Amino acid sequence: MDLDAGRGAAPQEALMKSRRPCGPDYPGDWIEYRDLPWFQPAFPRAGTRHALEREKPLVLEYRLWIRRVDAPDPAACAAAWKTFNSAHHGAR
Repeated sequence: MDLDAGRGAAPQEALMKSRRPCGPDYPGDWIEYRDLPWFQPAFPRAGTRHALEREKPLVLEYRLWIRRVDAPDPAACAAAWKTFNSAHHGAR
């Protein structure tokens, strides 16, 4: 998900949030609050449940990329996501 920080005036920063697909229930839902500058991933996805087990940790991995609005194009965002999810970065 890629959002800019602007509400009215020209935005200076943007945020790209990526979720690594190694966790359960991928891709999950995203909740956006249109009256607030806020969005968040939702786990588990609407209409599903996920049992938590004592000796089996639940691991959900995310990357936040805060950047200037005018910096990357869609290809740069796709490349950042691919790098984040590569074996080099410990994808499971």
